[in-house]
Amino acid sequence: MRRPGSAVSSSRGVWRTWNHTTGVAVLGDATRLGQIVSNLLTNVAKYTPPGGRVTIRAGREQDDVVVRIRDTGIGIAPDALQRIFDLFAQERTARERANGGLGLGLTIVQRLVEAHEGTIEAHSDGVGAGSEFVLRLPVSTGSSGGAPAASVSSGSAVRHDR
Repeated sequence: MRRPGSAVSSSRGVWRTWNHTTGVAVLGDATRLGQIVSNLLTNVAKYTPPGGRVTIRAGREQDDVVVRIRDTGIGIAPDALQRIFDLFAQERTARERANGGLGLGLTIVQRLVEAHEGTIEAHSDGVGAGSEFVLRLPVSTGSSGGAPAASVSSGSAVRHDR
């Protein structure tokens, strides 16, 4: 996968740190896998205030590559968490910060993840408590059948306004 923070850093502030530590391969469409991570990081950028912290961890857990994206942003209310991946779903506080978002990004993420035989989960302890998205994709077994394998890496970043 291409470095996922690049689209976000050019549009929502500067993400300073990126440490490559994991070299696990995922079988799938590299463009769509990049879109998944980009959409998740775009949400992180929208809902994490300047100076907030974003941590991205990736690694292998049994037969899956697991990517955890955790932020110190506005968090998600419990009732909104249950429908976070629904089409056009947006929490009221999220709509106030979203600058015109339509509530499509996480629905697209979920559908692309499922098309890659993976899962996506959202977790939050509530408003003001940040959030975590957990992406699980099957590990590439080496026989790609012509489809490219994308590698996954970990890192952390701090959002700074320009």
